[in-house]
Amino acid sequence: MAKRKKTLQQKKLADFRHQFVHKDISMPIKLEANPAIPIPTAPIRKGNSISLYPTSFLIHDLRKTGILTLFIIAFQLALLFILKNHIISITWLSY
Repeated sequence: MAKRKKTLQQKKLADFRHQFVHKDISMPIKLEANPAIPIPTAPIRKGNSISLYPTSFLIHDLRKTGILTLFIIAFQLALLFILKNHIISITWLSY
């Protein structure tokens, strides 16, 4: 599937963010008075949290990884139990 082309507004915003993040003394930042483009500001710290982005994605990914890991371990233990008790036998594998 082809990528979407960026609009001119998205390109201007990306350029401004690039200039904002990579401040260079020799290259002054041009600020245009355009209310349609939001100007990124420094993140507001809440309490002792120093994260810039919400951690909901991280928590969701860790939950999925944990569930998958537990499923794999349970499957391996069940397979071990089945093979140890000779419920299913594999000819080239001996327990």
